[in-house]
Amino acid sequence: MAMSHSKAAAMEKVTTPNQSLHELIIQHPKLSDHPLRWTARHLELLHCTFQQIDIPLEAKTGAHEECTVKDATGLANNPWFGDIERKASCFRNLFNGERGRLVNYCTEPTFYFNGHGKHRPHCPIYYLEPTYEKEDENKENKGHEDGEQELRKTENPVIGFFAYSSITQRRAERCYPKQYRSKPNGDAQQLWDRMVRECTPETWFQDPYLVCIITSLAQCQWRDNRYKFCPVRLVVCHDDEKDYAYVYYAQFPKGILDQLDTPVSRTEATWPTIYYTKIPFEPYGTFHDRMEKALLDAKVGTSAEGDETDCKSVNPNATAEVSDIRHSLGMIELSTTNKGLMN
Repeated sequence: MAMSHSKAAAMEKVTTPNQSLHELIIQHPKLSDHPLRWTARHLELLHCTFQQIDIPLEAKTGAHEECTVKDATGLANNPWFGDIERKASCFRNLFNGERGRLVNYCTEPTFYFNGHGKHRPHCPIYYLEPTYEKEDENKENKGHEDGEQELRKTENPVIGFFAYSSITQRRAERCYPKQYRSKPNGDAQQLWDRMVRECTPETWFQDPYLVCIITSLAQCQWRDNRYKFCPVRLVVCHDDEKDYAYVYYAQFPKGILDQLDTPVSRTEATWPTIYYTKIPFEPYGTFHDRMEKALLDAKVGTSAEGDETDCKSVNPNATAEVSDIRHSLGMIELSTTNKGLMN
């Protein structure tokens, strides 16, 4: 009997030998490309996929808020086409401050590999106030050296906002050598144009570069080793998309983040599926409520073993309480060492 493509892909993900990233890069050198040059093939090698999901209708209701219309309209119909700072400002006005439930940090995440910062996406970071819960006595934290049970943060996500229009220019700059940009010759220009085409996805909302952004957001939480999973939300707006904003959900296992820091290590963990949904901008007066519920009151469920493949829908059951955050991000400063991978 013929096996469906999805079943074959699932089997491949399960039966692939447990390799270190170092071994995988030796077998597939292009896996070391800079994130702006990642393609679908890079994600295929990591067994990382995109999957669209739907939010239940009850998560889309809300009262009209006239004070949010201007910023919601700015996100959808950007009068400052290509101005990523203005779009980021509209998002911040909607969700940070008195009427928002998010706390904004004036910084951006960094994608780390082998202990060094390799790339910094243009993506403002938002956080929820962490809450704490005690681990069960029989779990792995029992017998902590200070005699007290270790506290584990509940899975409040780190959230990012990304204006997609910033990718085009940065991708071109990565493919075109700086010293030749002002004086391109014919053959070289064709080669560089082909490189840009090869790393430009057919569907922008499944751009492999988005995985880099989502990973870098997860790495912001990674140093807190009490996390078994680092949940991430990413909101993406595209200048050509006037009807919807996209929300991405991922739950990064600690083992994957450990392996990015130490590529020679092995892990039983697998790369997460990147789930995404579309949130309609209109009616603009209720967009704030819809988006806030999609980010904060919708939880992407996984099985008890953390198997990402079991997650198919969004359940609007999780709640979170927000206040000022005073803790340090820890991994935000970009390392000056850029040798090795992704030069």
